[in-house]
Amino acid sequence: MQFNSWEFLWFCFGMLVLYWFCYKSVLLQNILLVAGSYYFYSRLHFSFPLYLLSLTMAGYLFGRVIEKSEHYRKPILVTGLILISSCLVILKYTNFGINTVNELGANFSLLKLVVPVGLSFYTFSSIGYITDVYRKKVSAEKNLITYSAYISFFPHLLAGPIPAATTLLTQFNKQRKFEVTQLESSVQQIAWGLFKKMVIADNISISVNYCFAHTATLNSFSLYLGIVLFSFQIYADFSGYSDIARGVARLFGIDLFINFKSPFLSRNPAEFWRRWHTSLTKWLTDYLYKPLGGRTDNKFRYSAVLLFIFLFSGLWHGANWTFVLWGLLNGLYFLPYLFSNRLIRYKEQACPGKRLPDWRTLFQILLTFHLITFSRILFKSNNLMQAKDYFTGLVSHHSLIMPPTFLFHHLHWCALLIILEWSQRFRSNPLDLKIPLPLRLLAYGIIVSLTILYHKPLSLQEYYYFRF
Repeated sequence: MQFNSWEFLWFCFGMLVLYWFCYKSVLLQNILLVAGSYYFYSRLHFSFPLYLLSLTMAGYLFGRVIEKSEHYRKPILVTGLILISSCLVILKYTNFGINTVNELGANFSLLKLVVPVGLSFYTFSSIGYITDVYRKKVSAEKNLITYSAYISFFPHLLAGPIPAATTLLTQFNKQRKFEVTQLESSVQQIAWGLFKKMVIADNISISVNYCFAHTATLNSFSLYLGIVLFSFQIYADFSGYSDIARGVARLFGIDLFINFKSPFLSRNPAEFWRRWHTSLTKWLTDYLYKPLGGRTDNKFRYSAVLLFIFLFSGLWHGANWTFVLWGLLNGLYFLPYLFSNRLIRYKEQACPGKRLPDWRTLFQILLTFHLITFSRILFKSNNLMQAKDYFTGLVSHHSLIMPPTFLFHHLHWCALLIILEWSQRFRSNPLDLKIPLPLRLLAYGIIVSLTILYHKPLSLQEYYYFRF
């Protein structure tokens, strides 16, 4: 069941009617959310709810035991971390290990394993929760239904944002009331998310797949357009999911983490990763980066920590050497900035008070965009050989032949995305328009109409990050 489907629309409508009908009881609302979330998840595969239930029970029990224990808190935490992460490690990385050994000369058969969609996300949620209980940042949840609603809440279940117990769990303990004032902001998020997914990402994906399938015959300019389009595809796809998730969650009175903050307007790689998939960045910061020493005056140690974090992030994204090298490359991007003392930690969006960026800012944004974009060749490629062929073609297949015209067909949507994000960069959503209500409604209607007119039903795909 995808967000951009009629099935989800009717499911969500039915859930909302029942949910707000029992607004006087937090327990009933949470029971409904758990039941609805498990039904939603079961629509992907009948076995998936079993994995979710197992990790939910493990997180709940370990949280309670850690809080009650006085002398064995750390051993219990370590045991919990191993047990909770084991499901992810076994299902996602066993065949990766077998393939690696086979490349060294062995001949082991691959296992037929089914990796549940969203497993990485709710595993990280469970790990973060019991760690926060251990650190006494949050009290262990005593009500199993409340904890289950927090872990399984269907808007963020499949592809995040990764919920932090310190900010999200408490919301499931409070009474939620329907707020008409939240309705418009929800519509903004959902409409913008659907537009990014169905108009930009789905249309662009056809051109991207063509470029990666015809690396040997396309010239450098065509391959350049292909990887630029892929950057926009994955951003529109993933941030579109997050926008819809936040909008739907708000309809249920739950406020999710903002997962994207105009990352294509970043001025260096450090700023980009603070604006891209921010819930994962926060998770890595809280549970790996800081425990490993975090930022330090020793640049070599600091570099080692950064590279480890990015290697871990790459492996989290996929069990393939392409993802490992993708993570390493993005970590290496930091080093020239770090050793030249130019690793500026921007806290505000660029060029406040200006309609257009100055030349220096524009150069920084374009440089950062291209560094990130070229690394995505590894992210998109199925194996190292395909990545090598794409890199080779990009730098050596020079010719004066124009790329196929269809590669240009959807660039105007990419331009519209950047223009809206730049002009609205100090607001949480490009559709957060400070104009009279009738004009705002007209703007929402235009976005919805464009989504209906320009989406491709035959190319409708699952969200890209479902595979992680």
